[in-house]
Amino acid sequence: MQEGVVTVMFSDVEGSTDVTRRLGDVQGRRVIEAYKKLVREELERHDGREIDSIGDGFFVTFTSTRRAVGCAVAIQKALLEHGHEHPEEGVRARIGLNVGEVIERDGHPFGAAVNATQRVASHAKGGQILVSEPVRHLAGTIPGVSFRGRGRFAVKGFSERWRLYEVDWERPIQPAPRPAKPTAVKPRWRLPALVAAGVVLAGVLAAVLALVLTGGGSRLSRIDVNAVGMIDAGSGEIVGEVHVGARPTALAFGEGGLWVTNADDRTLSRIDPSALESVNVIGTRSSPSDVAAGAGFVWVPARSANELVVISPQTNSVDHTISFPLGSGPAAVAVGGGFVWIADALSNKVTQLEPETGQRLSKRVGSAPSAIAFGQRGVWVANSHSKSVSRLGPRTGRVVARHIALGAQPTAIAAGEGAVWAASLEKDRVYRIDPQTNESVQTIEVGNAPVGIAAGEGGVWVANSLDRSIWRIDPKTNRVVQKIPVGNSPDGVVVADGRVWVTAHAP
Repeated sequence: MQEGVVTVMFSDVEGSTDVTRRLGDVQGRRVIEAYKKLVREELERHDGREIDSIGDGFFVTFTSTRRAVGCAVAIQKALLEHGHEHPEEGVRARIGLNVGEVIERDGHPFGAAVNATQRVASHAKGGQILVSEPVRHLAGTIPGVSFRGRGRFAVKGFSERWRLYEVDWERPIQPAPRPAKPTAVKPRWRLPALVAAGVVLAGVLAAVLALVLTGGGSRLSRIDVNAVGMIDAGSGEIVGEVHVGARPTALAFGEGGLWVTNADDRTLSRIDPSALESVNVIGTRSSPSDVAAGAGFVWVPARSANELVVISPQTNSVDHTISFPLGSGPAAVAVGGGFVWIADALSNKVTQLEPETGQRLSKRVGSAPSAIAFGQRGVWVANSHSKSVSRLGPRTGRVVARHIALGAQPTAIAAGEGAVWAASLEKDRVYRIDPQTNESVQTIEVGNAPVGIAAGEGGVWVANSLDRSIWRIDPKTNRVVQKIPVGNSPDGVVVADGRVWVTAHAP
């Protein structure tokens, strides 16, 4: 009996009917039974109690939230590995987790927590693990696992929308296809300096790069999954896209390239900004959480591995890595003022790195710094847990303002257009910070789940993940003046040469 507070898991197979239709009744049944066998093996390893399993669905409870999350990750890993070994038997599971109080009747748990878990699982896609906010907090820090906010969702039976998180885990590296040769006419413009914005973020052999851009002025209606889209800053039209690796998140420009982190591939894609025809894909070993370019290198923090991966743009390979102490969590990076600035989400510090000597100096900021930006005469740090922004001196690293209160958790941060801009996924807002007074002076309502932000070309550009849109704020009036649908979930965003560059992946 597991009455009281327990962690509840619901899972099922995405498109199970299609499996049977594709393989036939007999083979389809064998595939589902193989899937159920894998799930039960992981339940036994992680002390999961199977309550029910109807068809391809599982209802499971755990006394430990950490074990529940670990089990969900282990199931997805086992299914992924099985699918790679037996492609014809591959299935994708949807998993939802919630924690709450239950009561039992005849050995079957009941209660609002059970009903809510079913609703959480219904929002998951194949291969995805979604968890409620209580699960996120109770799970704490799990090696190799991180939690990514996905916004607020309606949960039937509850008046308020629930904040859900996706569980990110390191996928095994798989060879990617060879890059496709672009068939479109070469563009005649060149790309100068980009202004990178913070975000609040990978196959080793090759990745696909296909440029869809014509000299005749054609426009696209959407940005494809696993692509970087180009939006004209004047018209707001999507003018082209470049396909990259799996689940592109963060973007940076500099050192002769546009650099894109691919979280699921654990790679970094390089786009040639002058020709837009070639690609290099660099393995980063661990899932990259951010990227910045400057001071002769490209800098990629790998939070789960406690290291900063340093890429040489000359050789398109890893030059060296910089290790951080056990218990650290380098989450975000910026370059400016002759230094590299690394926000550590676990130690609550920002490290000021001298790139030539490797000398490091750390300063304590707010709680859980998860995004960082350089500009407007400062280094600006978004502190997720303390719901604040910190400001450091751009050369000395001295903490100028430790706690600029926002009242909501900041997700991403950008500096430019005369101010500092912090996006909050928690409240679906953007906060304008005055660099003269170090105070939040304006709150702007934006779309659902803003996860990326950039400032430049006369606008502040907000990537709304669940709205699948880019919203433009006029920095002169602090009003939203344009809403651009992009078709898939945008994440990272940078601005340059009259264009806004946006990563997009599956919702």
